[in-house]
Amino acid sequence: MSTHMPNTIFNVVGFAAINEDLIIFSEDKVPDVEVRLTERISVNKYDYRVLGGSVVNTLTGLAKLGFKVGIIGKVGSDEVSNWLIQELRSRGIEFIGFKSIGYSGRTIIKIDKFGNRFIQVLPSVNDDITIDEILKIIHVIKRSKLIHSSTFACITSINSLKTQAYLYENLEIEKSLTFGMLYSTLYRNSTIHRELINKILENTNILFINRDELKYLCSGTLIDCVDYLLTKFNKIKIVCLTMGKEGVYVKSRNGVKIRLESFCKEIVDSTGAGDAFVAGFLAGYLLGKDLYTCTKWGISMSCEALKCIGGSTYEVPDEILKEIKS
Repeated sequence: MSTHMPNTIFNVVGFAAINEDLIIFSEDKVPDVEVRLTERISVNKYDYRVLGGSVVNTLTGLAKLGFKVGIIGKVGSDEVSNWLIQELRSRGIEFIGFKSIGYSGRTIIKIDKFGNRFIQVLPSVNDDITIDEILKIIHVIKRSKLIHSSTFACITSINSLKTQAYLYENLEIEKSLTFGMLYSTLYRNSTIHRELINKILENTNILFINRDELKYLCSGTLIDCVDYLLTKFNKIKIVCLTMGKEGVYVKSRNGVKIRLESFCKEIVDSTGAGDAFVAGFLAGYLLGKDLYTCTKWGISMSCEALKCIGGSTYEVPDEILKEIKS
């Protein structure tokens, strides 16, 4: 069931997995990979417990910058669900999603001293958001300026992926997408997933993707692959290619190209740094800023996120806040 029907008109609505993130620091080296699990595992000891999920992190950054944001997702019937909703509210994110019987989503993140992250994703009810449920609140999304989404694990069900494709095909508002390695591997290895992901890409306006994910979608140089995406998917207006320490390459459909090196100096935890970039970029985009400013804001936000644990506890840069308020 849906929680309630808000009267708020949102700048951005997220459609996303909502997770309890358990962060564990390891003295031993861990594999730098992400795996999807079907069985819930017990975690008796962890160093941090935070609200997580790529889109959640991006919406947190946008809320800090003063934008009205809401999230459509699903939580379970367990004790974690109320904590998740309370955490969303404390970040300025309105929950306009659903509760159902089952476990809420969980991600276990082990980080070693080399910066490697071993991520175990247990999606549970996150994977089961249906089109019928979404139709009950579709008017809320239609009033928004933009919908932003990212990957669903697609383990227990592909309902959320089907619903994501439906939304991107049928909404007339702006759509942005953080692609994610999960969709890269599904795109390469599964025909049914590829067909649905193609529907999403065919209707995405702003695409955020990193170089590892991009290599799964095309062969050739990174710049050639960006051009390939703009050619293949004609509704994509902007591709933002993030390259970690090497910075960002952004190209728009009208030929504007931006290449900015990263100016981040302090790295504590890379979790959520890419999501913070998306928040900064979308903030500039929604305010009508030029592509260079959008990209610079994105990098500034990611630098702040790198200084903190968990990817969402950072303070936003003063220079962005001043420009927004001016």
